[in-house]
Amino acid sequence: GTLTEQDNQLVDMRKGGTLTAYATCEGMADGMETTQQFGLFVDKRDWSIVSYDSQQGGREIATNAIDDDESTIWHTQYNPNTPDCPHELIIDMGHTYHVSTFSYKGRTDGSNGRVINYEVYFSNNPKVWGEPAASGSFRDVSDIQTVAVAGTVEARFLRFVAKSVVNDNKYASAAELYIGAEAMVDDRPSNLTPIVSSHKYRIREVDSNLCLHYQTNNNEGHFCLGQYNESDNTYQFTFTPVSGFGALYKLKGGARYMCVDGSTTWRIVSTTTAPTDANGYMQLEQLDNGKVHLRAGWQNNRHVGFDSKTTGSYIYSDKTTPGVFVLEDITQEKETNIEELAPTEELGLLHYNGTLNIITPGASTLSVYSIKGQLISTLRLIGSCYLPLALPKGTYIIKLSYKDENRIMKIQR
Repeated sequence: GTLTEQDNQLVDMRKGGTLTAYATCEGMADGMETTQQFGLFVDKRDWSIVSYDSQQGGREIATNAIDDDESTIWHTQYNPNTPDCPHELIIDMGHTYHVSTFSYKGRTDGSNGRVINYEVYFSNNPKVWGEPAASGSFRDVSDIQTVAVAGTVEARFLRFVAKSVVNDNKYASAAELYIGAEAMVDDRPSNLTPIVSSHKYRIREVDSNLCLHYQTNNNEGHFCLGQYNESDNTYQFTFTPVSGFGALYKLKGGARYMCVDGSTTWRIVSTTTAPTDANGYMQLEQLDNGKVHLRAGWQNNRHVGFDSKTTGSYIYSDKTTPGVFVLEDITQEKETNIEELAPTEELGLLHYNGTLNIITPGASTLSVYSIKGQLISTLRLIGSCYLPLALPKGTYIIKLSYKDENRIMKIQR
């Protein structure tokens, strides 16, 4: 037969699918079918660089890692200065994808800067990041190396971290970064709250309900758990973002910055001078349930954690089981217009016209969740009060907790 103009049209397979071909002729049986499965085409022309910690410039800029040209490279700075690992790129993929794999291609013209130890993160907010979706070690080759992504990942932003490189050099490079995706999905805003660098936070350990603060011990370190004391400013922490990084912060309690003890890798000490490298940076991993993990910038695959969780228990940077914390925004609490009420022996929660009437016999916790159960904010209260709700339009779950009692309500804004 002859192909008609209609038969000769291009078939759009960018979203993936199955293509079946066979021969047919009038008066004869159809030929044998040939079937080909196509995955989703991820168009990197929609990708852009959100941030990078370092680039050499010239022909070695950050955008070379996503330009679909494997002959070009991103290379971190080596002249006149050579900043040390970790190095990272944050990429806006232009669309939200159901991601299944991540791929790294090392440079083809030599091994300089090829990444060995790596971490890959995904998020729907370039300022909020959780746990790594993939981590491990690449081989010192120019081939494309592909790793599976853990869990169900539907995200728009990609963060690639080079933890170490060939020969333990300071600089990193990449010819190209890729993802494999099963589908393109609707954008979904993150329900997690970005850190506000000008605010002060309590860092509360969830099991003991105790808070981190500065207290020196010659053997154990400089930060331990204690009962929160509003008059002690070492219980009040600020998170200053490290330029070029999405989740690294200079973490300061009172006047003291957290940093590594030079004689160990597990002991967390302090300094009054702002840190300038990974030995003084802390990584924040924000979880979907509103809780957080802390990781020391100088550690690989280890978290900040405890040997015990009682008053005076110190934190260490080398724990395989991470400590679980809640960040409580002290600045937001002070700025919230709370009208206190008379003491009561009851526990109750009422809502009218954007204001909560909170009835509680004593110190309690108010938690606000999205309709999907993701924690948005937590507020510590000293007693009954009226509390105006400053929330965007939507449906929320409000939980009031006093000792072993809870009151829960759903509200519409």
